[in-house]
Amino acid sequence: MMRLPRISMCVTVLFLIPEILSSQDVCNYVHPPEPPKASDFIQPPADGKLKFVGPMIRQVQVACWHAEPNDSTKCIGGVHGFQRVQSFLPTDVMVRSESVNTDYRQGSTSWFSAGGAKSEIKSEDLPPGIFFSFKGHPIFKVVKVQFPTKAHDSPFAFSGELKTGASVEIDFSHEPSNGECYLYVAVWVAVK
Repeated sequence: MMRLPRISMCVTVLFLIPEILSSQDVCNYVHPPEPPKASDFIQPPADGKLKFVGPMIRQVQVACWHAEPNDSTKCIGGVHGFQRVQSFLPTDVMVRSESVNTDYRQGSTSWFSAGGAKSEIKSEDLPPGIFFSFKGHPIFKVVKVQFPTKAHDSPFAFSGELKTGASVEIDFSHEPSNGECYLYVAVWVAVK
């Protein structure tokens, strides 16, 4: 009879520890590293048979947790769970549409996710004529890519001339304890 209270007391203590820890969120946001250079990304094939122009590199705007300036224990600015973000990369500034080599199709999507997330995009889902590469921390997965597509380019997102380019949709997650928070996409266009 005496053992039963001991066991329930140990179980009670074990359940209280996570409660105490989770109520004290620590904002471990670290400012992102310097923007990546083209050489920091996984590169398109360089077998001498294919030619690529680019890359066009864009930082994808994501909501990151950071500490309140007056209270380092209060985390602000982020989104719990996944946030769906989009980026448009104009390719018509690199190459004309008729010069795109539509015989090329990217063969691997292994870098279309990181941090334990898994992209469901397969190489056969990718549009021809373009190579995508990503750098991000901590967790992301690419959910949709389009090329060619037409859109307004930032900062003139809803006005001005429509541009031709590539569009990506990405699920991104950053929690208060994750540290660095950044997401970049690079595209190269295969040319004839």
